[in-house]
Amino acid sequence: MRQNVGRMDRRARIATGAALVGAGIVSRGPVRSAAALGVGGTMLATGATGYCPAYELADVDTRGNGDGPDDTAGRETAPDADHHGEAGVTIPVESDTDAD
Repeated sequence: MRQNVGRMDRRARIATGAALVGAGIVSRGPVRSAAALGVGGTMLATGATGYCPAYELADVDTRGNGDGPDDTAGRETAPDADHHGEAGVTIPVESDTDAD
């Protein structure tokens, strides 16, 4: 199992997961309680292990591009600081007019 969840992402998942598990414990409705416990438990598990199966399916890796201590070289799908969190896509377009 290859890690694909970065340090900040892991911290956010653990904090959110803990809050949801706590909400699930004190919730009075069985459906709300089960949903909060299920989602919270999943968030805690992915935060603790550093692996997210959904990220694997989507080919996402939030660990960075190898520049930091938590990063490894390889897939460079995490946004870098120059793009302010916005991912860019280049689409090749063929011109309808000839340049001759």
